[in-house]
Amino acid sequence: MKISGLTRRRFVVGGGALLAAASAPPRAARAQARRGHLIAGLSERMLTLDPANHYSISSTSVLRHVYDPLLDVTNDDRFVPALAESWKAINNTTWRFTLRRGVLPAGDVAWSA
Repeated sequence: MKISGLTRRRFVVGGGALLAAASAPPRAARAQARRGHLIAGLSERMLTLDPANHYSISSTSVLRHVYDPLLDVTNDDRFVPALAESWKAINNTTWRFTLRRGVLPAGDVAWSA
């Protein structure tokens, strides 16, 4: 089908070029990425970088890229090792975690406890 000089092929190629141009990051974002910055688009403002005092999805998303957890949770709600290779409940309020070798000095953990 040809309407006023526009073929189906030109329409598809032109639409693809427009889509590619529209999806490219802005010039400022490309310049920052070249300098080693990470740019994150969030749906709301982050309120804190404190991993113990956050309640928003944006904070959780960013903090997962900054801090490694002791344990991860799978999609089927199972706990799996992350920094901790094993863990055991000592009593109702105390847990003992065995950390993987070389990921964190034991003195840092004892100091922050």
